[in-house]
Amino acid sequence: MSANDFRKKSRRAMANKNTRPVKVGRFIVTSHAQNRMILRDIPNEAMIRNLCRKPEAKSPVRYDSSGRPSYNRHNTESTTSINPISKNVATIHALKEADARRYGIRRTHLKTEAELRKERAFAKTTKEKIKKSHTSKVHSRNRSHRTKAASADIQKQGQRGKKCRKLSGMKQ
Repeated sequence: MSANDFRKKSRRAMANKNTRPVKVGRFIVTSHAQNRMILRDIPNEAMIRNLCRKPEAKSPVRYDSSGRPSYNRHNTESTTSINPISKNVATIHALKEADARRYGIRRTHLKTEAELRKERAFAKTTKEKIKKSHTSKVHSRNRSHRTKAASADIQKQGQRGKKCRKLSGMKQ
């Protein structure tokens, strides 16, 4: 599965405990990392940006109590923990303020899926409101004492320009 397929992978499929690991670039996103993405409400695009682009900062390799190595890739939105030997992505979380200050990263707000949905709905409603207000203004202009045919003639003449007005004998 490529990065494009991972972008389209449903959140329900990723929430399953036995979901298949996905290869994004040279890294393998484990099922645990996918589950953490869902629980922490991190969009798929944030993971792809973190893995495919050059990181803002990298932490040194550390070993846990079991002897497993890992390092963190810090991006402006999120942090991923990666095993340097197997290239498995262990987990992902939003970038912490302390890490941003430590590595000098300018932090951007990580938008959750709910926030993205709200923005899309707001943009859609504002477009509809603008469209309605524009059409009502156009209709109110045309509702003068003229007939529809007369207003259509005047609009056509306005579109033709001054030369047409001179030829038709209308006053400017």
